Amino acid sequence: MASGVLQAVPSLIMVTVPTFFAAASASTGMAGTNEPNAITKPFIYYFSQMMKNTIWLFMIGLLLYGCTTISEKRGDTIVTKADTVKTVQTFDEDSLIDLQNFEISTNYTILDETIAALNENKNTQVFISKPCGYGDCEFVYKRLNSADGKTMVYLFKGDCGEYGFSNDQFLFSNNRLTVVRNFNYSIEQFADDSLPTLFKIEEEIIDFTGDKALVKHRKKITSSLYVYTMPDIEFKTTHQSKDSLMPAQLKFFKDNIEREKYRDE
Repeated sequence: MASGVLQAVPSLIMVTVPTFFAAASASTGMAGTNEPNAITKPFIYYFSQMMKNTIWLFMIGLLLYGCTTISEKRGDTIVTKADTVKTVQTFDEDSLIDLQNFEISTNYTILDETIAALNENKNTQVFISKPCGYGDCEFVYKRLNSADGKTMVYLFKGDCGEYGFSNDQFLFSNNRLTVVRNFNYSIEQFADDSLPTLFKIEEEIIDFTGDKALVKHRKKITSSLYVYTMPDIEFKTTHQSKDSLMPAQLKFFKDNIEREKYRDE
């Protein structure tokens, strides 16, 4: 809109000023001559300068307004107001939450290296499911199969809006589940008149490759909505019986796959 108005400004100058000149000349008996008389000439000069200055100020104002409007429409940050004003990254743009972004760190070397190797190998078979879900939640997963069929990784992602999100990875070697990682961000406590909303960040990694299952676990409770990693929290490591953990993890894997049946068509 601003550009259209600016394009019309030169025409406005060309029409307004000559029209005034003609009117001024006519009022002094000079209509029909090409030159204004000695009485009107100074007045016409100062009036034309005033008109030019006014129009230029109007043009500058329009430009500033247009820039401000464009900036507001293209803003890629969210400003929240609590005790102080903060600028934070847009929630849905983070790779942990974005259902189309599977390039995330699992915080476990075996998983990260296996996923990277499969992604880099042009012979890897890749499958990405269509989004499916129910209620406020939506889920998607990516499957990577090695060319020889010996290694397979499933990467599950879930987004439940303001209620949280999840990232789960399952590594199979020779058709056996070897490593599982579960990462969840969820609401721990809803706010009321006296209590703030609290969020829980929880991560668990289970490695079945040894004689006993290696379990790494950590958790953090926070009142900050946009804090969903915990580099300041160390893993607590334990060793547990494989038989006590494997059935539950295989069921969890099956439940993730069966979410396909809830796809909204």
